[in-house]
Amino acid sequence: MTHAVAEFDAQCDLAALVYGRLDEPDRLLREFVQDLMNRGYRVAGLVQTRLGDGGAAVSVLPTGETIPLAQNHEPCDLAEAAARIDALIKSGADLVIINRFGKLEMQGTGLVDEIARALSFDIPVVVAVPEFRFPEWLSFCRGMGVKLPCRNGSLQSWWSGMIVGEPRPGQRHASFCELSK
Repeated sequence: MTHAVAEFDAQCDLAALVYGRLDEPDRLLREFVQDLMNRGYRVAGLVQTRLGDGGAAVSVLPTGETIPLAQNHEPCDLAEAAARIDALIKSGADLVIINRFGKLEMQGTGLVDEIARALSFDIPVVVAVPEFRFPEWLSFCRGMGVKLPCRNGSLQSWWSGMIVGEPRPGQRHASFCELSK
């Protein structure tokens, strides 16, 4: 499988939400997504969540569908979620959220193609990046992204500081928080 190559430059709207062990990137991303969706923006991607049994999963945006990340200690195949993200990118998403820059992305797989595709369509991308992987992130994006602290308001400040158009009329989505419960 050939992977898309992202063109990183000073004009790309790529943000890393860098978090430490005690931070809550998923809560911040959910709140940010909910605010944007309430304002009529179309957000595509994945946000990590916890299952009732303590396992990890991702919620697919904007539907809120939950996909477990691992079953019987086997990695999850995110191909279906990636295909949905790709379709939303092609139909004109306003923002793409990637739940983590993890081992697969460091190896050039995972959701790398979705990051590249969104940037090729000039769609801003936010990726949650653990502090310990930030050096690999910098190498991946060639230093051409914005580093955001995992704090209240950082995502909103980044979004407000970009030249972002108004949401498209009639594109208001159902509440992501309601869908992901």
